[in-house]
Amino acid sequence: MSSTSIAAGLETTGLAVQRGVLSKEWLCRLRQVCFQTSQAGQRLTAFREVIRNLHLVGGPAAAIGALYPDHEPVRVIAFEKSREKTWGVPWHQDRVVALAEKTPCSGFGNWVRQGLFWHAEPPLELLQDMFFVRIPFDKEGEDNGGLELAPATHCLGRVEAGAAGALARKSISVTPELIPGDLLVLKALILHRSCKQPKPKRRRVLRIDYARKDLLPKQLRWAVDMQLA
Repeated sequence: MSSTSIAAGLETTGLAVQRGVLSKEWLCRLRQVCFQTSQAGQRLTAFREVIRNLHLVGGPAAAIGALYPDHEPVRVIAFEKSREKTWGVPWHQDRVVALAEKTPCSGFGNWVRQGLFWHAEPPLELLQDMFFVRIPFDKEGEDNGGLELAPATHCLGRVEAGAAGALARKSISVTPELIPGDLLVLKALILHRSCKQPKPKRRRVLRIDYARKDLLPKQLRWAVDMQLA
């Protein structure tokens, strides 16, 4: 599938899958960087190492750059589910960005400190422009708590938590079956949920948030700028 058709599908449905684009060598190298602790959802501080690996031969930088050449990584989160660590999350949107410090700014609200950085909900235009890339290190699907998605719901704008479930049920949800080497690309505002694993198995995922860095007001700094300094 061409980059043009993938980008068109992403804009229409809010999701796209690219099969077999990552090498085993790259996956092995990045897996060692991402899963050095037992935390279930870690916002990685080793951002420089993650970014360096993205551009190695076999990494996803070229594939992602072909889709959206003006976008850059602005946040990285690693997830791990297992028999001992499994959880469910109801239908929702991801509507926060990671920032270096808390600075009052029009359109930014719901500030929360998480670890080293501040997180805030930005204006709708920024969220509509963002997308996430999910990289599975293990097979992922319905039987091990894979991400369930409601196609085309990214077009609904902001959806309040109380309305998310009802709106998602109006769509025919999908849970992409993924294997290591695949990429799942999602528009930031797509409604999604994750159920507890009916058959607990290890499932490790790296999520990279992409945005046009020039959309951030000048008085604010992306957390990634602090991590790369």
